[in-house]
Amino acid sequence: MKAGDIEQLQGSYVWPQTLRRPKLPPKLVYFDLNHWISLAKALARHRDGRRHEESLAACMRAVDEGSVVFPISDTIYFEISKIAQYRQRRDLREVIEKVSRYMVVTSRSVISTHESRRCWIASSDRILSRSTRWTTSTGGSPGPSGWWAVSKSNPLTGEM
Repeated sequence: MKAGDIEQLQGSYVWPQTLRRPKLPPKLVYFDLNHWISLAKALARHRDGRRHEESLAACMRAVDEGSVVFPISDTIYFEISKIAQYRQRRDLREVIEKVSRYMVVTSRSVISTHESRRCWIASSDRILSRSTRWTTSTGGSPGPSGWWAVSKSNPLTGEM
């Protein structure tokens, strides 16, 4: 992949309108568990964490400035749950809370639900716009919504 390919891919993807996304910037930086462990060691002042203290400080500055978001994923939660020692899990939780600020990578199933819902509403509205001409009591259009497809009468006027 060339440098410009990422921008082209990002520009061609249309996100579901019902999915809330942060305004750009910030840049999104995903850390794997080994990165979170290094930052946790730095925060806990562990002897192995000294070499990561500058990285932790840089991450915290970027988060405070709002220029970078460090989201976590359900995979990270799962991997942390397998760590036996409470102290290690607690140290990870503390650094993840400070750096990620509870921002998460939205799972594919959530995005798919939003995409499916929007597709269903759009197709329902297309079908209804061809077969039914409902109006409100003021003469205006009732607007797009999927629940019109399951009702035989207009709930605003009671008309069939």
